[in-house]
Amino acid sequence: MWGKTYDVDDFLRAADDQVNRYNTHRERFETLAQETQTRQSDLRQKQSDAFASLAATVLPDLSDSAALDAVASRLGLHELKTLQSRLLERLAKNAFRRNEIEASEQYTDRELHELRLETKRNELEPLYRHTHLEWQKLQAQEKLADLMARGYSTDQYEHRGWWRFLNPQFLDDWRCADAAAETLGFGSFEELRVAYQDRGEQMQVLGRDWNELNEQKNAIARLEQERERLIREESELPRDTYREMGERIAAILDNGKSPLVDSLPHPDALRSRLNEISGMLAQTKYLDGLRTQVEQESAAIAERAEKLYRERNRYSGDRHRYRNKRFSDEQWGKRFGDHRTARYEPLYGRYRRASDTVYVFNDYNRTSGLQDFLWWDVMTDGRLDGNFIPEVREWRDHNPDYRYERYSDSSSNASSTDAFESDNFGGSSFGNDPS
Repeated sequence: MWGKTYDVDDFLRAADDQVNRYNTHRERFETLAQETQTRQSDLRQKQSDAFASLAATVLPDLSDSAALDAVASRLGLHELKTLQSRLLERLAKNAFRRNEIEASEQYTDRELHELRLETKRNELEPLYRHTHLEWQKLQAQEKLADLMARGYSTDQYEHRGWWRFLNPQFLDDWRCADAAAETLGFGSFEELRVAYQDRGEQMQVLGRDWNELNEQKNAIARLEQERERLIREESELPRDTYREMGERIAAILDNGKSPLVDSLPHPDALRSRLNEISGMLAQTKYLDGLRTQVEQESAAIAERAEKLYRERNRYSGDRHRYRNKRFSDEQWGKRFGDHRTARYEPLYGRYRRASDTVYVFNDYNRTSGLQDFLWWDVMTDGRLDGNFIPEVREWRDHNPDYRYERYSDSSSNASSTDAFESDNFGGSSFGNDPS
């Protein structure tokens, strides 16, 4: 008994539907990858702020050279002095320039200058626009600018004497000159030449005046922008210096494991900041690994869609050749069965859950007292298997006896995984398409 068969028309309809489903899934994965990248950028900024806070905890006042000398000596970080000197020098230079700007007549009387400039611009603009329009009309005439440059109808013109009437270039110049004079309403080309020269001189004078007014206005704007930049740098430079100092201090303190922590002011606050930095660094790496996985999945879906679309076009492009083409039930199932796209919905959900869980985590001090631990397990409370991320997989390979004990403090609101059920991200869940 024969099973059901499908023809090319059936194939084309099914292919269009399948390609649309592929594209829908691909777009969701692409959106997730973009969101994850944005989250990475946000975490990097927070990590930068945490470095600055770390340094500020140790050195509340960057101008306190005695305190800085003590910290630099204790940690062996003499480059902290260099960073301080560079900051103070830059701030002094900026302050000098800012005072210079604010004391200048151009800045103090800027509103009056701007009013005068605007008045002059308003007076000049109609005349300048009119002259510019007239000049454009002259320039638009065929060969007119070339005729003027070559001195047509003057002693400088190259073709002279009766034999010029035998020269094709002169005849063409003659034709263009007469046409220009007639079109522009002049009785002769000589009148047109005088008007052309007058308009040219007007454009030169008015254009120079117009440009000078604009330049004076722009100069005032540049001065205001420079002052705003200097003010902005007054707040940004100390923060940037704190960040650079924090990066160096964090490296020396080894995530709070160094005994030097207790020799510094506010050791508990320092450990808290170091936990934040370590956790944010792990979050950024985890999201990077997840984004890579999502992008690969998106690319694979796009490749499958493109392959099916090419096959669809092959059949639709030569309907006569494939008019008797048939697909068996088995062939149909392999090409368009649910297994082709069914995996994407749960896969997307798992990736989305992982991205959300890692990103919203902020209970960095949960690791206090722990010696060897994996940030992934702390962030997910051991509920998500992150072996698809290289850093997680490598850590577990190097720590085969490691076991994570789930966080049991129910009073904490920081666990971002409480709302998520356990998921297995290992094995075939993240493998190739089984089809």
